[in-house]
Amino acid sequence: MYWNRIRWGVLGALFVALLVPVSAQAQGVSSLLTRLQQMEERLQQIEASRSNALAQVQNQLDQVIGAQQGAEEGLEDRLASLEASMSALVEQNAASDNQATTEVVHAMAQEIAALAQMVEALAQQEEQTAGGGGGSPEAPEQDHSSDQDQEPAEASEQEEEHASDEEDAHGGHGDDQVATLPSGIQLTGFVDAAYTYGEHEAVSSTFALEQIEVNLFKALGDMGSLRFDLDWSGHGGEFDIEQGFVTLSPIPQLTFTLGKFNAPIGFESLDPTDMYQFSHALVFNYGLPTNLTGAMVEADLGAGFDLKAHVSNGWDQVIDHYKGKTIGGRLGYTYGVVSVGLSGMMDPSDSGGDEINVIDSDLSVAVTDQVTFGAEYNWGNNTIEDETLEWSGFLLMAN
Repeated sequence: MYWNRIRWGVLGALFVALLVPVSAQAQGVSSLLTRLQQMEERLQQIEASRSNALAQVQNQLDQVIGAQQGAEEGLEDRLASLEASMSALVEQNAASDNQATTEVVHAMAQEIAALAQMVEALAQQEEQTAGGGGGSPEAPEQDHSSDQDQEPAEASEQEEEHASDEEDAHGGHGDDQVATLPSGIQLTGFVDAAYTYGEHEAVSSTFALEQIEVNLFKALGDMGSLRFDLDWSGHGGEFDIEQGFVTLSPIPQLTFTLGKFNAPIGFESLDPTDMYQFSHALVFNYGLPTNLTGAMVEADLGAGFDLKAHVSNGWDQVIDHYKGKTIGGRLGYTYGVVSVGLSGMMDPSDSGGDEINVIDSDLSVAVTDQVTFGAEYNWGNNTIEDETLEWSGFLLMAN
C-alpha cells in the first residue's frame, strides 16, 4: 500500500513535469500562429497599398500619354508629380524587399524618363521654330538690293526657308503684305500716295499718287527663285519693269542672279516701303545708279562678312550694244547692331558712253528696333569727251 502510494506519487510528479513543458510549447505555438496571422494581414495591406499605388501611377501615366497626344498642356507638371510618386514607390518597394515589383516599377520609371526627354526635345523644337527671336537686333544691310531681296514668307516649308535665306543675304526692312496664289506664287506690292505743300517760288498744295508696284515671287525649291516687279510711276504715268531676275543657289552660302535687279550700292533703298525718310538724298539721286541689268554673284564669307560682285550693261541701261561692261561690287561686314559696307563701280571708256567711276561707303547702327542711325560717303568722277568731272557727297540720317 505504501509502495503503491509512492508509485502513484512518482507517476503524478512525472505527469506534472511532462504537462508543464507541453502547455508552454502549446502557448508558444499559439503565439507564433497569431504573429503569422498578423504578418499575413500586414502583407495583404502592403500588397493592397502597392496595387493602389501602381494603379495611381498607371492612371497618371495614361494621363501623361493622353496629354502628349493631345494639347500637351501642363505636361511638365504632371511628369514631375509622376516622377515623385515613382521615387516614393521605389523606396517603399526597396524597403519591403519585393524584387519583382521593384523591377516593374523601375521599368515604368525608365519609360517615364524617356517620355520626359521627348517632351523636352519637343519644347526645344517649338522654341527654335518660334524663333526667332531674342538677342540683339541685327542692323539690315543698307543698299539698293534691299528691295530686290526682301522676299515674302513662303507657303511651303522649302519656300519659306529659301525666302528667309535670301532676305538674310541682302537685307531690307519693308513690311509688304503677302498673298499666296494657288500656284505657289507670292504676290506683294504697295501704293504710295502723298500730299505736299510748299512755298518755294510759288505756293504748292497738292495730293498725288506717287507710285504703284506689284511684285511676284516664286521659290524654286532650295535651288533658286524667280522675281518680277512691275512699277507704275505717277511722275509721267508710265509702266516700268523695275526688277526681273532669276536666282540660283547651289549651296546656301552662294547665290547667282541673272536679269535686272536693284544696284547693290549705297545706304538708301529704291522703294518707299524700304526707306527711312520721306524722300531720297542727293547722293542717291545724283551719285548712284538705281538698277543694273546683268549678272551678280553673292557669297557669305562667314564671320560677319559678305561679298557681292556684278557685271552689267551700265548705269540704268537695259540694253547695251558695246563690248565694254560695267563692273562693281560690295564688301560688307555686320557685327551685332552695326553694319558697314564699301562699294565700287567702274564703267570702262570703251562702253560707248561716258566713263563713270564711283566709290561709296555706308554705315548703319540699329540702336533699338525703333531707332536707327545711318551715314554714307560718296565720291565719283565722270569723263565726258576728255573732260573729267568729280563730285563727292555724304548723308547723315537718324530714324
